[in-house]
Amino acid sequence: MLLDAATVYLLFRLFALNEQWPARILVGGALLAVGLREAALWYAVTNTGQPAAEYAALFATTHAVVANLLFVIALDVLYATQRRFDVLTDAGRLTEELLREENRDLEAKIATSASALEIERAEAEVAVKKASALYADQRTQLELAAKLQTATMTMCEDTPPWSFASWFEPANQISGDMLRTELTEDGAARVFVGDAMGHSVSSAMLTMLVSAALEQIELDVSPAQALERMNAAMNSHNTGMYVTGQLLLMHPDGRVLLSNAGHPPAILLRADGTVEMLGEEGGFALGMFGVQLSSYSEAEVQLRAGDLLLLSTDGISELQLADGSRLGDAGLAAMLAPVAGAGNGPGVLIGLLREQLEARWRESADKDDIAALAVGWKVAEGVA
Repeated sequence: MLLDAATVYLLFRLFALNEQWPARILVGGALLAVGLREAALWYAVTNTGQPAAEYAALFATTHAVVANLLFVIALDVLYATQRRFDVLTDAGRLTEELLREENRDLEAKIATSASALEIERAEAEVAVKKASALYADQRTQLELAAKLQTATMTMCEDTPPWSFASWFEPANQISGDMLRTELTEDGAARVFVGDAMGHSVSSAMLTMLVSAALEQIELDVSPAQALERMNAAMNSHNTGMYVTGQLLLMHPDGRVLLSNAGHPPAILLRADGTVEMLGEEGGFALGMFGVQLSSYSEAEVQLRAGDLLLLSTDGISELQLADGSRLGDAGLAAMLAPVAGAGNGPGVLIGLLREQLEARWRESADKDDIAALAVGWKVAEGVA
């Protein structure tokens, strides 16, 4: 029996609802069946002598079935295309929704991050303002400490028979070094050079403590006794820090008494060109062990006309030279030797010191505070 278009289409729909390719196989089989039947009819007409009109009717019927089958195939293609389009549309919609969701999440994260950044920026601004205020306050305190420290470093003007010159250079805004010169009513000069441990505010405050202690001691007290009293004052405050220093009492006739508390020796440049170290056998630094020492040793030397004295802190003697070595006390004395016997005053001595060392000191990565005091003596009238 010849398959008509309705039967083929129903079979196609039955399979196409579940799977596409089985339906296509069915339609192809139907087409093959129709083709075989047409061939059989042709064969029958040709060999049996059946009328051509009957064959023509059958042939037309067969072509109608083929046309219907081709229409069904076209519907199948359209249906499959529609299904693919629907799948792609659904996938597009799903992708779009996912992208929108991700975009919303990203916008929320960006908003959260922006809010967090804004909070951090505000906190950073507050921290910077606080740091700036703290820095300004500390700078103000350092400036005040520097002014107070400078006020404690009394320096006398040249008063016959004495002449003075100094070099004071803090490594930072404040210094642990100190210089003091005082004159008595009878024309004697008391000179002190000190060096507190460190370079901090504590060091500067320690120099003020030492200066205050020295101010309480009468000018005519011997250097050794004065150091003992200063050491007692240091111990009474129990600072846990110490100060090195050298104290000289110089009489108008050129007689000098000196005592050393762990400080670099003084350098005496004689008018005859010789160089001497004074106070090399020093005692312990002030406040070093927190105990009262029985006594400090004392030395005496007689100045002659044209002699120069230099007292300095270890910021000079321990300065690192270009070859990596330290200048040292002996190196400092050798460097200043050309000034001895040349008839120069204290200003020339300090000038040479700065000429030789200042540039190197400023370039040094571990520079220390510098304090140097040069003293010149001329024979007073009436002194032989």
